[in-house]
Amino acid sequence: MAPTYICRIASPLPSFAGSRGPLIGAPVATIIELDGEIDIFTSSAMREGLLRTMRRSTSLLICDLSRVSFCDVTGLAVLVGIQRRARAMGITMGLAAPRHRVVELLRLTGLDRGFTMYENVSAGQPGQRTGTETWMRRAS
Repeated sequence: MAPTYICRIASPLPSFAGSRGPLIGAPVATIIELDGEIDIFTSSAMREGLLRTMRRSTSLLICDLSRVSFCDVTGLAVLVGIQRRARAMGITMGLAAPRHRVVELLRLTGLDRGFTMYENVSAGQPGQRTGTETWMRRAS
Protein backbone atom coordinates (compact mmCIF):
# COMPACT_ATOMS: atom_id res chain seq x y z
CA MET A 1 0.00 0.00 0.00
CA ALA A 2 1.34 3.42 -0.98
CA PRO A 3 1.97 5.98 1.77
CA THR A 4 -0.61 8.72 2.28
CA TYR A 5 0.35 12.38 2.52
CA ILE A 6 -2.08 14.55 4.43
CA CYS A 7 -2.18 18.31 4.89
CA ARG A 8 -4.40 19.80 7.58
CA ILE A 9 -5.35 23.45 7.45
CA ALA A 10 -6.26 25.06 10.74
CA SER A 11 -7.13 28.57 11.88
CA PRO A 12 -6.73 29.82 15.44
CA LEU A 13 -9.50 31.23 17.57
CA PRO A 14 -9.97 34.98 17.26
CA SER A 15 -8.65 37.31 19.94
CA PHE A 16 -10.83 37.99 22.96
CA ALA A 17 -12.32 41.35 23.96
CA GLY A 18 -9.79 43.53 25.74
CA SER A 19 -6.79 41.84 24.17
CA ARG A 20 -4.32 43.71 22.03
CA GLY A 21 -4.80 41.90 18.78
CA PRO A 22 -7.06 41.66 15.77
CA LEU A 23 -10.71 42.55 15.98
CA ILE A 24 -13.01 39.94 17.50
CA GLY A 25 -14.01 37.46 14.84
CA ALA A 26 -10.90 38.05 12.73
CA PRO A 27 -8.46 35.13 12.75
CA VAL A 28 -4.88 36.00 13.69
CA ALA A 29 -3.14 33.40 11.51
CA THR A 30 -3.71 30.57 9.10
CA ILE A 31 -1.80 27.42 10.04
CA ILE A 32 -1.11 24.72 7.50
CA GLU A 33 0.03 21.40 8.94
CA LEU A 34 2.03 19.36 6.43
CA ASP A 35 2.46 15.65 7.05
CA GLY A 36 4.68 13.11 5.29
CA GLU A 37 7.15 13.63 2.48
CA ILE A 38 7.32 16.66 0.22
CA ASP A 39 8.86 15.45 -3.00
CA ILE A 40 8.30 15.24 -6.73
CA PHE A 41 5.32 12.92 -6.19
CA THR A 42 3.51 15.11 -3.65
CA SER A 43 4.60 18.67 -4.46
CA SER A 44 1.92 19.28 -7.11
CA ALA A 45 -0.93 18.42 -4.73
CA MET A 46 0.72 20.44 -1.98
CA ARG A 47 1.07 23.47 -4.28
CA GLU A 48 -2.61 23.33 -5.22
CA GLY A 49 -3.69 22.98 -1.60
CA LEU A 50 -1.45 25.83 -0.46
CA LEU A 51 -2.69 28.13 -3.23
CA ARG A 52 -6.32 27.31 -2.37
CA THR A 53 -5.64 28.03 1.29
CA MET A 54 -3.71 31.22 0.61
CA ARG A 55 -6.69 32.72 -1.20
CA ARG A 56 -8.64 32.70 2.08
CA SER A 57 -5.70 33.22 4.40
CA THR A 58 -5.16 35.91 6.99
CA SER A 59 -2.16 38.22 6.82
CA LEU A 60 -0.02 35.54 8.50
CA LEU A 61 0.43 32.08 6.97
CA ILE A 62 2.39 29.51 8.97
CA CYS A 63 3.42 26.14 7.52
CA ASP A 64 3.86 23.64 10.35
CA LEU A 65 6.63 21.31 9.18
CA SER A 66 6.90 19.29 12.41
CA ARG A 67 5.54 16.14 10.72
CA VAL A 68 7.43 16.50 7.43
CA SER A 69 9.85 13.59 7.33
CA PHE A 70 11.51 14.46 3.99
CA CYS A 71 11.69 17.38 1.60
CA ASP A 72 13.51 17.51 -1.74
CA VAL A 73 14.22 20.41 -4.10
CA THR A 74 10.77 20.24 -5.67
CA GLY A 75 9.28 20.73 -2.21
CA LEU A 76 11.59 23.67 -1.59
CA ALA A 77 10.59 25.16 -4.94
CA VAL A 78 6.92 24.96 -3.95
CA LEU A 79 7.59 26.68 -0.60
CA VAL A 80 9.58 29.46 -2.31
CA GLY A 81 6.89 29.94 -4.95
CA ILE A 82 4.12 30.09 -2.35
CA GLN A 83 6.13 32.56 -0.30
CA ARG A 84 6.53 34.85 -3.33
CA ARG A 85 2.81 34.72 -4.10
CA ALA A 86 1.96 35.31 -0.45
CA ARG A 87 4.25 38.33 -0.30
CA ALA A 88 2.59 39.77 -3.43
CA MET A 89 -0.79 39.39 -1.69
CA GLY A 90 0.44 41.11 1.49
CA ILE A 91 0.67 37.82 3.42
CA THR A 92 3.64 37.00 5.63
CA MET A 93 4.66 33.34 5.41
CA GLY A 94 6.65 31.49 8.05
CA LEU A 95 7.86 27.95 8.61
CA ALA A 96 7.34 26.37 12.02
CA ALA A 97 9.05 23.43 13.72
CA PRO A 98 11.00 21.95 10.80
CA ARG A 99 12.83 18.71 11.59
CA HIS A 100 16.62 18.59 11.53
CA ARG A 101 16.84 17.24 7.95
CA VAL A 102 14.63 20.01 6.60
CA VAL A 103 16.54 22.66 8.58
CA GLU A 104 19.80 21.37 7.10
CA LEU A 105 18.38 21.47 3.56
CA LEU A 106 17.16 25.04 4.09
CA ARG A 107 20.54 26.02 5.52
CA LEU A 108 22.57 24.37 2.74
CA THR A 109 20.52 26.10 0.06
CA GLY A 110 20.56 29.46 1.87
CA LEU A 111 16.77 29.47 2.04
CA ASP A 112 16.79 29.63 5.84
CA ARG A 113 17.60 33.34 5.45
CA GLY A 114 14.59 33.88 3.17
CA PHE A 115 11.93 32.42 5.48
CA THR A 116 10.76 33.50 8.89
CA MET A 117 11.44 30.43 11.03
CA TYR A 118 9.59 29.55 14.24
CA GLU A 119 10.62 26.95 16.80
CA ASN A 120 6.99 25.84 17.03
CA VAL A 121 3.55 26.95 15.85
CA SER A 122 2.79 28.75 19.13
CA ALA A 123 5.84 30.96 18.65
CA GLY A 124 4.43 32.16 15.34
CA GLN A 125 0.95 33.14 16.45
CA PRO A 126 -1.23 33.54 19.53
CA GLY A 127 -4.48 31.67 20.06
CA GLN A 128 -5.80 28.14 19.73
CA ARG A 129 -6.66 26.21 16.60
CA THR A 130 -10.28 25.45 15.85
CA GLY A 131 -11.20 23.67 12.63
CA THR A 132 -9.31 21.66 10.07
CA GLU A 133 -9.72 20.93 6.42
CA THR A 134 -7.89 17.95 4.97
CA TRP A 135 -6.83 16.95 1.50
CA MET A 136 -5.04 13.72 0.63
CA ARG A 137 -2.94 12.40 -2.21
CA ARG A 138 -1.63 8.89 -2.54
CA ALA A 139 1.85 8.52 -3.98
CA SER A 140 2.00 6.25 -7.01
